[in-house]
Amino acid sequence: MTLPSTRLMSEPFSTAYFFGPQRQSRRYESQEIDPNGNYDDVVKAILDQANDDSIDLVFVKDMAYYLRGRLGLLKELRLFRDARHSFLIREPRKAIPSLYRASQNPEIRSSGWDYFDPDEAGFKELYEMYAFVKENLDPSPVVVEADDLIESPKEIMKAYCDGVGIKYEEDMTSWKALGEVPEPWQDVWVQAWRKGALISSGFIKTDRPSNAVSSNECDVTYPSDVIKAIEESQPFYQKMCCFKIRLV
Repeated sequence: MTLPSTRLMSEPFSTAYFFGPQRQSRRYESQEIDPNGNYDDVVKAILDQANDDSIDLVFVKDMAYYLRGRLGLLKELRLFRDARHSFLIREPRKAIPSLYRASQNPEIRSSGWDYFDPDEAGFKELYEMYAFVKENLDPSPVVVEADDLIESPKEIMKAYCDGVGIKYEEDMTSWKALGEVPEPWQDVWVQAWRKGALISSGFIKTDRPSNAVSSNECDVTYPSDVIKAIEESQPFYQKMCCFKIRLV
């Protein structure tokens, strides 16, 4: 978002996954189907941005599980074969409890996200997408580990930019808090999740205790489906860690 002539698309495939005629989730099944929200429509929207001569860079941030069973879409179009692909991973013992707590957050619950679904942990799908991309689209996809980014933001971001072929700028790691909601985040559903980002001013390491769930407190602190999701996700996270950016 800090780069000029750049268009950010925030989770465009969520429309197809949750709301379109081919939706795969029951989370919003009480809402009417969006007839214009199928997977082909999402791909067309991305293509329209890529074909806009006023835009130099299109950055698409999405969740791998939105494309569960549909990775072939990425192989069908030259756009995705020519793109650079990158993956952000986070320790499941932190990420999944955070996802569970989000389902208890009143602001997020008011957007309709009012229960924890283990299928949305997404680590298996993330690894499957990584393997698919590496084999079919991009021989050198970039993997960033979230704790590494917080620990060494400038160094990791510089390595990330080198990996995907864009120029590093200082305001990628520290910036002025946004005075208004950017266009890709103006949806109420998105804003509920992005509140922290909207008031942020950079990647800042805090002294707060880790959110990680330790093995001796799992059954006490979180429901069994959260614990099971952590255990099932751990092997895929460890596989992804083998490919992450490592600073020399």
